[in-house]
Amino acid sequence: MKKFLTIAIVVTAVVGGIIYWQYTRTPKYSLWQAKKAIEQHDLASFEKYVDVEGVVNSLIDQILEISTEETKPQDEWEQLGETIGEGLIMLLKPQLTKILKQQIAEYVETGKFEEEKKGRESEELEISLSELWNKAGGRKSWTLDKNSPVPTLSRA
Repeated sequence: MKKFLTIAIVVTAVVGGIIYWQYTRTPKYSLWQAKKAIEQHDLASFEKYVDVEGVVNSLIDQILEISTEETKPQDEWEQLGETIGEGLIMLLKPQLTKILKQQIAEYVETGKFEEEKKGRESEELEISLSELWNKAGGRKSWTLDKNSPVPTLSRA
């Protein structure tokens, strides 16, 4: 009887450990940990569970795609202007990525979307997440593509 009880406890512990280990590898667990990191203003934990670089790059690409979908060029001059604009965005993408990553870090650390930057003159490119979000059409729902670890914007 003692042997059976010992085996049952060991099997239960092993099965429980395996289930817990698998659960900690799911997207749901990662999103929960990211939410918890934001609530606790813990940037290191947030970056452990969120690929900030990938999310920012995806966001920029999706906003560019959305803006080009909504405005179809009427003639070759508009097409040329659109092509030049896309090229400029691609040239500025590293700077945009850096700025957006900084704003995400500020949000996680402070809980505020953007801070007032009064009295500070800057030659840096000024852009805000809230402005980008509004220009992309306001509130959208987030969906998680099972083939991609990066959340994607979907039109709601």
